[in-house]
Amino acid sequence: MVHQIRDLATELFFIQSGTVRFGAVDHEGKELIARDLDSDHWFMFR
Repeated sequence: MVHQIRDLATELFFIQSGTVRFGAVDHEGKELIARDLDSDHWFMFR
């Protein structure tokens, strides 16, 4: 896990290889997928 809800965003990340999945878990424990990013992408949380 790179980031959790309510964490302060202070870094910029670069995906060299693999995939990063963005999502959350609902109150019933089900995974909610928002987006997948593959290698060679930058991302930051706000």
